[in-house]
Amino acid sequence: MASLELVNRWPVDAASAGVLRRTSPADVTLAESVGDIERPFAWASITKLLVAMAVFVAVEEGTISLDDQAGPPGSTVRHLLAHASGLGPDSIVPVATPARMRIYSNIGYEVLADTLALHTRMPFTDYLTGGVLTPLHMSATTLVPGSSPASGARGPLHDLLLLAAELLVPTIVSATTLAEATSVAFPGLRGVLPGYGRFDPCDWALGFEVKGGKLPHWTGAHTSPATFGHFGKAGGFLWVDPVTGLTCASLSNRDFGPWAVTEWSTLADTVVEEWAEAAAGESAQTTHRLVTADAERRENEAAQAAQAETERHEREAALAAEVAETERREREAAEVAQAEAERLRQEAAQAEAERHEREAALAAEVAEAERREREAALAAEVAEAERREREAALTAEFEAERRRQEAAEMAKAAKAERRKRKAARVETKRRRREAAEAADAMRRQWAMAEAVEGARREREAADAQAAAEAAEVARREREAARARAGAEAALVARREREAADAQAAADAAEVARREREAASARAESAFVDQHVVARPDERVQESVGVQATEVDPLTRRAAEAGRKVAAMAERTQSAVVRTDDAQTAESEEHGPFGPGIRPVDFWGVCTP
Repeated sequence: MASLELVNRWPVDAASAGVLRRTSPADVTLAESVGDIERPFAWASITKLLVAMAVFVAVEEGTISLDDQAGPPGSTVRHLLAHASGLGPDSIVPVATPARMRIYSNIGYEVLADTLALHTRMPFTDYLTGGVLTPLHMSATTLVPGSSPASGARGPLHDLLLLAAELLVPTIVSATTLAEATSVAFPGLRGVLPGYGRFDPCDWALGFEVKGGKLPHWTGAHTSPATFGHFGKAGGFLWVDPVTGLTCASLSNRDFGPWAVTEWSTLADTVVEEWAEAAAGESAQTTHRLVTADAERRENEAAQAAQAETERHEREAALAAEVAETERREREAAEVAQAEAERLRQEAAQAEAERHEREAALAAEVAEAERREREAALAAEVAEAERREREAALTAEFEAERRRQEAAEMAKAAKAERRKRKAARVETKRRRREAAEAADAMRRQWAMAEAVEGARREREAADAQAAAEAAEVARREREAARARAGAEAALVARREREAADAQAAADAAEVARREREAASARAESAFVDQHVVARPDERVQESVGVQATEVDPLTRRAAEAGRKVAAMAERTQSAVVRTDDAQTAESEEHGPFGPGIRPVDFWGVCTP
């Protein structure tokens, strides 16, 4: 078991391997194994061997033939199995003509599976299970659902070794079929062995890669050129050397790479070296058995050939008779067929003529219909153009009318605006005129009010002076009454003086009254003319002076009394003036019509 110990040194996490030996033409034994042979691994392209075995089972059942058309034009089942159909690696589009070069094709095996399903009228997975896996007791191996038939199998090394045993000693297919399947198909084609490069020739059997003269090779240098098998990208392989009767298989969980190129060939050479002597010792016995079996096989084949020859002569005689009868019938059939062909030809000619006539009529109808359609389309276009022109004209008219209306409305609006502005100017002038007139009236009323107020004040001053004079007279009378009791002698003189004084005062008062009336008249006239009112004290003095010059010289006493009365009147007038000044200040503060009432308010209320 020294050879398989190499597997334990591979740079992988998990791997299993096994070696089978053919100990007799019908017996295969497990020479050695390493690792867990029941652990399932992905098989990748080793799956193609299962597809090939399913095809061989179908061929022997007569369901399909290796020469049935499959794949691109000119390709057969045989071309697809040998990677010689011309299909690319993963494209359904062919890149070469069939049998021109070896192109490793995954899509070709998918086409094979579809072709097999079509011929067997059942899903490929079901046929694979019933035709290959179940008969070989490969119960732990399945085609993963949804995966490619070219690379989707998964199973343990145990099942892969069962397939290897089938390839050493076939049971589900004949040895003849297996021999054809493992022989080079379409020899001399150049191609590429994945992972190893281009080879010319690149030998390949029907599903199995054949070592031939390829070096370096994954089966090592010590295996025979007849060695066949397959390896997968998932890190597994299976090879069979029919010369030494050895087969080796391995599965791992690391993808194919440079490590596999070195380790697999080293393992193959070690296995061959370890088991070559045992295989050579058993080879002599095997050869004797094979010679004896071959002699018996040849005798049986000779007897079968003689019987077959006799049967062939009988079949040839029967066939000759059948051929003669067939020829007679064929002649009769040919005559009938010729007559029928003539009749059919005439009928066909007539039908052709009728067809031509119908086609001509139909063409004429089609042409007429097309003409009518064109005319109708043209008429429709013309009508549509006219309608659009009318619509455009109406639209233009409507637009022009709208614009005219808008212009008229704008003119009306402008005219109305001008009228409004003119009316506003007239109204403004009228209001200004009315305001001026109102101002003039108010000024006149104010001047009149001021004149009336001045007269009122003068009358009030005169009334106050008269009241003062009357009070003075009363006071004097009271003093005289009080003095009469004390001085009877002076009473007459005093009465005379008082009478004279009274007369003079009366005269002076009369003069002052008249002067006041004259001054009032002059003040009213001057106010109207000049809006100026003279001071009453000046007029009084002026009038008193004039009156004094006009007094009769004989009445000096009266004049003297008048001067005294004038002095008293002046004092009274000063008091009145002061009172008038206070009232004037109050009037200027509150107006002549009372607190809070302005002249404009007064005239606004009083003016109707």
